[in-house]
Amino acid sequence: MSASGKVITGFALVTLAVAQIILFYLTYLPFVDKTSDEIQRPLENYLHSLRQDLTLEELTGNPRVGSISCPSPLIPIYDRVVNQFGLPPRKIPRNIHVSMKDRCMPPDIVDATLAWKEAFPYHSFYFHDDNAVDRLFSLEWQEFPHLNKFMKCVRFKGAMKIDIWRLLVVYRYGGIYTDIDNIPGLIDENAPITNEDEAFFLSDYWDRPSQWFFAMMPKHPVAYYALYAIFARLQELERLEKPNVVFITGPEPFKRGYR
Repeated sequence: MSASGKVITGFALVTLAVAQIILFYLTYLPFVDKTSDEIQRPLENYLHSLRQDLTLEELTGNPRVGSISCPSPLIPIYDRVVNQFGLPPRKIPRNIHVSMKDRCMPPDIVDATLAWKEAFPYHSFYFHDDNAVDRLFSLEWQEFPHLNKFMKCVRFKGAMKIDIWRLLVVYRYGGIYTDIDNIPGLIDENAPITNEDEAFFLSDYWDRPSQWFFAMMPKHPVAYYALYAIFARLQELERLEKPNVVFITGPEPFKRGYR
């Protein structure tokens, strides 16, 4: 293609993007108060929808410290984003993921999250509330094209949904997942997870990889095969009302993915 052809193609793409934004405004502007910030929020959501991915800060919302007000005695939990510049390469990204319904938590839970931040000073810490969890499910999943179909079989939106979410978030972004009420104990920035590890698990009483704490690099096969083990079991469910969570989305399919 000639240089002029490339310029024309580039101009056409820019023109198409501008036309999409103009179409958005023509569609939404008549229905909102022009003096309201309701114009900006839908536009931001629309522009996000044109992209295939979100940063972790966009996924969690990463609220500004001091911006959340909680009823006493609850305390807000905030993300901590660490600049990774100058740090040695690490196969498992320096991310810690926790999840709970919202960011207002009792003091003992807040203390547990602070312990993780202190033990891993070079790791970013991300709190995923219900909105962030739903946002992850709404992203495009080329590796799991029938994800939304299988999620219709998940009637217990607490444990079963989070079982799937924790694998998805680590599969996409990599890092450490821990239950929010865990404390790091002897685990810290330097050991036992090393810069060369691609995955790390503890084990439970039945010699299964720990579901409450694990770490993986993005797109690790354990997460991939564990998710497909879950999907297979959801597909075989005879009664949606009484699933055996341990065997459907819990430690058993996680073990299958590991082996």
